Amino acid sequence: MRTESSRIQGEIAISKYKKEGITEYEWVAEPSACDICAPLDGKRFKVKGADIGNPDHPLFPMHPNCRCAIVPVPMDREEYNAWLDHIDQGGTTEKWERQKKRSLGEKRQAEKLRRKAEKGGIVNTLSKADSVVIPDAKFSEYAVTPDKQPDKAKAFKQALGYDLTNYKSLIDQIYKNVKRYSSIEKGNKGWGMTYEVIVDIKGPNGKTAKVLTAWIDDKNNGEMRLTTVHID
Repeated sequence: MRTESSRIQGEIAISKYKKEGITEYEWVAEPSACDICAPLDGKRFKVKGADIGNPDHPLFPMHPNCRCAIVPVPMDREEYNAWLDHIDQGGTTEKWERQKKRSLGEKRQAEKLRRKAEKGGIVNTLSKADSVVIPDAKFSEYAVTPDKQPDKAKAFKQALGYDLTNYKSLIDQIYKNVKRYSSIEKGNKGWGMTYEVIVDIKGPNGKTAKVLTAWIDDKNNGEMRLTTVHID
């Protein structure tokens, strides 16, 4: 069943690429990929001619129970995986595109407000910014853990140089920087108001990148707690 589902997803992906004029795709090998798939990880191929069994334009599944995938160039892997989840849950490509445009619009508006506020010397900082709670497990078991979140971990490593060996420095930077940037309310689903704060972080590799942090003002214990973090 998994193999057949994978085959269908592969065909959907290639059909979508052709429809949108995407000419290349990148192979994404699962963390425990076999000797057949592992060497393909990160390699790019032409969409034209992509088919199962074609060594020059390989398409998953390469074998029974293959869990590898492909991503369009230049779409990143995280976005593609989210799209596949959306399709698996009964969504449509049209609905996904509408959601993506709405999300992009919200991001642009948030960035515009942030720049305007900071230019005027006024920053709508996160409430309780001086006492935020950042669970270690959000990093050690999630954001920079290749086995759990390969795309997020790769993004942190490439953009800033953070991984499991030095993520505590990243936590320290978030503690110090979250109070310097604007917060955007994202709604209350019953457990407390949620917020988004995009901060500039300088990594040990000398590069600077924007990091999106999400928070919840937990109504049960009063904590302003980090819920999600990733390269923006």
